[in-house]
Amino acid sequence: MRKVITALCVLASVELTSDAVAQQWTEYRPADARFRVEMPGTPQIRSDTIPELGSLKLTQAVVESADGWFAASYVDLPPDQIKNASANNILDTARDTTIKWLVSRNNKSQLRSERRLITNGYPARHVVAEVPIFESVFVLAARFVFNGRQVIVITFTGPSGAETEADVSRFFDSLTFQW
Repeated sequence: MRKVITALCVLASVELTSDAVAQQWTEYRPADARFRVEMPGTPQIRSDTIPELGSLKLTQAVVESADGWFAASYVDLPPDQIKNASANNILDTARDTTIKWLVSRNNKSQLRSERRLITNGYPARHVVAEVPIFESVFVLAARFVFNGRQVIVITFTGPSGAETEADVSRFFDSLTFQW
């Protein structure tokens, strides 16, 4: 389970480049997932099988805007990997792994805040981490949701302070789930 969460968090944080420039808001609703999110432009979609995890497929949509990068990622978890894990443990592992990965890249990175949420009936975590880069401070704002079969991670990465902008709030607030 830890490998799944580690790979998802790392890939969600690493894939921060895109040629897409935000034009207008579009809905991202993957055909093989049970969620939707609004993104400030047309996302570039990529799916990869994670070699360390066998046949698990990570799907990611990324939009680059003037303010930063918006990403929505998800992975389906096999039932045998989640049957003995609680949603809280899965989300805590996702948070811890993300912060550990950021610190491994820059030892001055740190968790700034965390909120436990319920998103459309599913347990979630919203975390904001500071990531000093050269003379600037960037933030990674991430929402982790476990819907019983998938881990969904939506992230915004940009300059410190941008995480409170209206577009970022709209992005996070637009995450909903279908049945």
